[in-house]
Amino acid sequence: MGIIALDYYGQLLENISNRLDISLSTLRNDIRGSGNRTLTDLFNKLDTLDNALASVGTDKLRVTIADSLPSGSNLIGKVAGDQGVALKQQSDGRLDVYCSFVANPPNLDAKLSTRLSESAFTSRFPAGASLGDSMSNPTTTLIGACLMGFDGSNWERIKTDGSNRLLINAAVVANPSRLDVSLSTRASESTLSAFSGKFPSAASLSDSMGNPSTTRIGSCLMGFDGSYWRRIRVDSSGRLRAAVETLPSLPSGSNIIGGVFADYSFAHTINETVGTSEVTGTAIDVRRRGGKLIYMHNSQDVDVTVTIEGSYDGSEWFPIRSNITLAAGEKKVGILTDRFGYIRAKAKASSSPSSGRVVITVSSMSW
Repeated sequence: MGIIALDYYGQLLENISNRLDISLSTLRNDIRGSGNRTLTDLFNKLDTLDNALASVGTDKLRVTIADSLPSGSNLIGKVAGDQGVALKQQSDGRLDVYCSFVANPPNLDAKLSTRLSESAFTSRFPAGASLGDSMSNPTTTLIGACLMGFDGSNWERIKTDGSNRLLINAAVVANPSRLDVSLSTRASESTLSAFSGKFPSAASLSDSMGNPSTTRIGSCLMGFDGSYWRRIRVDSSGRLRAAVETLPSLPSGSNIIGGVFADYSFAHTINETVGTSEVTGTAIDVRRRGGKLIYMHNSQDVDVTVTIEGSYDGSEWFPIRSNITLAAGEKKVGILTDRFGYIRAKAKASSSPSSGRVVITVSSMSW
């Protein structure tokens, strides 16, 4: 029989039965296959696969291992080493590692066996001991430490203020045995006003201070050296000791430092037997105040010629008076009005004496 069909516009289509080369029943059987599966069966399979893919994400496929696994331990989802043994982890996730060989680090340039052994530290670090009260004095190594204090139960840090002073909490202070009355019953500041005249206001010490008005109080004297206060010292007789730091350049010979000069002093420049060889006397320091007198006495039995010389420094000498004749047994005196530092005399006899001596004295006198 033929097939009559109408198009979209209700027009009659031509008979197309003669154009089909296979029957619809044959086409149906081919599509259903040998299992005689329907389109519903195909939909169910595709729906199951779609659900599996959706449960693990769009880029993962969940599968089932259907083949049987070999006997023994099978490492599925684990990482194994070369020996086929699974790598182990600690409970905190760290990997257990057994190092059978470690390369020599570049900075380990010496064997540990050549370094100090534990026994070498014995003398530096004495044996430890438990801390306690009333411990004996320990022998210990000097090491900087952060101090801790024991409160009977715990160790606490010892604290200081910002100026490195130790902070102390006086929790309990025993009452001194002689504090037998309350301080509030003693003299107050207002009752001590009578001391105002006896104790003037404090003032900073300095050099060139004016003469202060102060109460007489025994004190231990201190002297300021420009940087520190030091004790002023005395000898066993109570006399003040003084150190002279610098002195002006002093001439050679006997120098009297701190001495008190009398109005009169003298010294012999010549006091000996004088023969035909000229005798040069001792230099006399005449820098003391006053005029200078020269006393001359020839007790020899021959005449003597005398020369008086002067010097300002004791080295360069020049004549003051020359050719002074002293006859046998004669005495003379001379006055020097010029300023000299040192004076000496020279003497020579006309012939060899048989007795006596020549005495020439230099004196300083006030006038």
